[in-house]
Amino acid sequence: MMRALRRGWSAMRLRIDCARVGRILHAHLAGEVSEADARWVTAHLEACLHCGMDADLHRRISSSLARRGAVRREAVTRLIAFGESLVEDPRPRKGTGTP
Repeated sequence: MMRALRRGWSAMRLRIDCARVGRILHAHLAGEVSEADARWVTAHLEACLHCGMDADLHRRISSSLARRGAVRREAVTRLIAFGESLVEDPRPRKGTGTP
């Protein structure tokens, strides 16, 4: 019983942490968070496969956009909307295989 409660608490804590990381990921990757937040986010990204993959995707998109130069405003708007949708619920939706 206690193990099940601990597992449930750990899963809930991870979802809370994932949501928090999602809210500050962009700022973290841009180096715009406090030192304490940077250490915490870095540790979470190393421990959480889902958030680590999100961070890697963010880095790849940012790098690609930087190489391209000017980007159409519509593309930026769609990218922002996609990022915000990830923050709303960081867990994959059942049956879709996508967040």
